[in-house]
Amino acid sequence: MTLAFHLREVPVEGRLDAWRRAASRLIHPMIVRAEAAPERGSVIRRLDAGLHTIRVSGVRSTVERPAALIRPDDPAFVQLTVVLSGGLVAEQDGEGGQAGAGDLLWYSSTRPYRLTATDEFELVHFLVPQRCTALVREHLCPTPATPLARHTPAWQLLVPFLRGIADWRAGDQQTYRDGALESALVHLVGSLPRRMSGSVARVGADPFDAATDYIGAHLGAPDLTPAQVAGALNVSVRHLHATFSRRGLSVAAYIRNERLEHAARDLVDPACAHVAVAEIAQRWGFSSAAHFSRVFAKRFGRPPTALRRVTASRAPGESSPQTPLRRALPSPP
Repeated sequence: MTLAFHLREVPVEGRLDAWRRAASRLIHPMIVRAEAAPERGSVIRRLDAGLHTIRVSGVRSTVERPAALIRPDDPAFVQLTVVLSGGLVAEQDGEGGQAGAGDLLWYSSTRPYRLTATDEFELVHFLVPQRCTALVREHLCPTPATPLARHTPAWQLLVPFLRGIADWRAGDQQTYRDGALESALVHLVGSLPRRMSGSVARVGADPFDAATDYIGAHLGAPDLTPAQVAGALNVSVRHLHATFSRRGLSVAAYIRNERLEHAARDLVDPACAHVAVAEIAQRWGFSSAAHFSRVFAKRFGRPPTALRRVTASRAPGESSPQTPLRRALPSPP
């Protein structure tokens, strides 16, 4: 069985209202906010072999399911959501994070949540029985709305399986036993190893060392964010911020300062003398050369070009000027 809604079939002046009605009818009652009437989008709900899938595409917008719209008799599901394209910020129970293409996260349909699409997007919701909440927490991620760590066996096995279901066309429904896909999904989740220890921080553990190791390995990625770090470590963004705050740090500031330290070392390194300042900035995750110059000057008291000129003008054999070194981190209390 398939129910579908496409904005292209609606006159332009009525598209925002039609989009709101379709989302509430085909998913569940919710509030939809958008900056302007969307020009394109679709909601396609399918029931194949006992598994509900809802494929949604749209533009920048926010959907919210407040407590006032949740009725006691609403069907209760765990929603496994795979982001096919675009970006998504998810929040539930004070937890959450930022998800991009290929990410997988979960949340409950019977508790308030908010999803914010930061750009055009396409995603698929898989509706799993609410009785599987404990199973999902144990094998995927302990906190709702937090992207599953990509290096775990759970992500490596589950995401291709779910994407295959999303693209599958069942054909003759009589061929497939009702409940077969839902049962297969539940059994696959249950067969996965429990959340990894070691590189994946346990809930309640201090993930600072693992976080700084991850940040150090990904400094060149311009989209490195606290949400991405938290997702990679399988902890909530709130827990990650708290662990840095205990040391008098913020995650974003730590990332920025590490990038600046590495860029400064390259600028005074004779081996990098031929590398343009803009290229060094990009190497360490700064997508804008102008922004890099501003934050560099604020951090070190001189713009990157000035530091390079001082280094280039010193006489042969003259010692290097004092280079910025990593400041010692305060010890946790």
